[in-house]
Amino acid sequence: MNILLVNDDGYFAKGILELRDFLVKKGHDVIIFAPLLHQSGTSSSITIDRPLTLKRIEEKIFAIDGRPSDVVSFALSSFKKYQFDLVISGINIGYNISFDTMYSGTLGAANEALNLGKKVIAISANTSLKNVSESLEIIWNYLNEKDIISNQYILNINIPATDKIKGVKITTLANAIEKPYYLEKNGEFYRHREIEYQFDSNSDYQALKDGYISITPLNNNTFSQKYYNKLSEI
Repeated sequence: MNILLVNDDGYFAKGILELRDFLVKKGHDVIIFAPLLHQSGTSSSITIDRPLTLKRIEEKIFAIDGRPSDVVSFALSSFKKYQFDLVISGINIGYNISFDTMYSGTLGAANEALNLGKKVIAISANTSLKNVSESLEIIWNYLNEKDIISNQYILNINIPATDKIKGVKITTLANAIEKPYYLEKNGEFYRHREIEYQFDSNSDYQALKDGYISITPLNNNTFSQKYYNKLSEI
């Protein structure tokens, strides 16, 4: 396959390079388009107030001084040399679970690919990137065996930091309560938070806690059929 790799950590990040190396060994043609600078927490934001600059880092690595969504949009619309069969966003350094998927630049890039009709996967891992090599083999075999890669949804995949990978689970987004707080240093305020995850045996958080790779199907539609049905009956 021709695979487009993107991320929100930047073209130099260990996660995207490790993923590139894995896919190349599997015989795929891989092109990296990634932000020039770190872009975590940028969600699906786009750059509209200035032009973008493209830098060729290596033969198949390109960097754009924009958001992850900009990177995907540019690569798919303007880089006509390749007809990409699949877009993979990641490997993000740090989990993207529960409501953090709303903030994530990794998922922002995946959403843009889905909007543009591409099959898409997002992959995130623990901050140490522990188990990544082993997990990529498990994930790739699982996805191909089950034939679940699609352009109808995003497969949001998270890799646990555990001594032994127990397997793969299809999961839901965990419900959580966030308590943000800000610490001041030299007149500047830095965001911190506490998170309390509510127990759900089917959630992404619980799967990771139990030592499983979590795969959660997501879409780019914030419309709720459940609450539409409820409100329309009032």
